[in-house]
Amino acid sequence: MKVTLESTLKLVQQLNLPQIVSKVLREEALPFDLDIHFGCIGEFFLMTEDEQKIYTQNGILPLWDDGNFDRITAYDTQADKFLMYYVEMPEEGFNVKYSYEQLMVKEFEGLWEAEIEGSDLRSIASLFNFKGVECFLLKMNEIQDLDYNEYEAEFDKYISSIDS
Repeated sequence: MKVTLESTLKLVQQLNLPQIVSKVLREEALPFDLDIHFGCIGEFFLMTEDEQKIYTQNGILPLWDDGNFDRITAYDTQADKFLMYYVEMPEEGFNVKYSYEQLMVKEFEGLWEAEIEGSDLRSIASLFNFKGVECFLLKMNEIQDLDYNEYEAEFDKYISSIDS
């Protein structure tokens, strides 16, 4: 079955995701220039059903992209979890699954790296119903100066510590 904008909006509603996700998909104006980080997966909707199959294996349904269709955030209907994968190498991301709060930590890492102010991150968190933003900000301040490998290890431990 071909994934369409309509079927994706229906999934967003079924998952009870925040209104901002529907705005992303409808390409409506987003506050804080969030369209730089969250984009409609329009290119996906233009694919044929056969072209989509590589990205929808075993009930994986895309929700939004990273603003330039490199990385897709999706939902695994069989595992009842979220995931992220790169369009060029989708299979590499199919095995790492996240709860919604874990997913938001991953998404907010990109916003943090874009040097969005803490007060704006709090406002954005409320748009996404991201309850763990305060813990996230504390953790990022704690690990931001670590070298790359230490940072990655600590960030991974942090994500794993969040209830799924």
